[in-house]
Amino acid sequence: MPRAAAASAPAPAAGRIGARADSGTILVEFDVSSLYIPAMSGATTRFLGLPLPPFLKIDILPEALRGNIDPASGQVDLKFRSRFCFSVGSVYQAPPLFVDTTLTSEESSGAIRRGTGERMDGEGRCKLVGVAVVDPIDDVFMNTFLSLPTECIAYLNATISITEPN
Repeated sequence: MPRAAAASAPAPAAGRIGARADSGTILVEFDVSSLYIPAMSGATTRFLGLPLPPFLKIDILPEALRGNIDPASGQVDLKFRSRFCFSVGSVYQAPPLFVDTTLTSEESSGAIRRGTGERMDGEGRCKLVGVAVVDPIDDVFMNTFLSLPTECIAYLNATISITEPN
């Protein structure tokens, strides 16, 4: 069976390809246990134009990444579901925030946020974007701090390779 891999960081995420449509579009599902998305921290994230303070961290724990890839046009649409776990050192850990969106190489928009991705090129490089509503959680501090419910936007630079078995 053909295999798919996506890399957003040094290690690729393995995936498997399902059915191919007559149009050439392929269905893919990535193994989220092999998907590495770096934590949001002062090194990777800016908030109000400034890096996050060193003691703040948001771990991203993917639960699902699957969808469609059209190798001919370069269009990518992947359903992404993840938990975002906010912590302040070892002092405080909030309940997880849940994000469910479609990461696309096209345009993603909500009521207040909007972004445009970039289609996959000949080397498999693409930029995916997704807008999602983040619902309130059982934590008054986080709900107030993040003004929940609100929208978030995610950008993912990825390289996708599709290989046929020998």
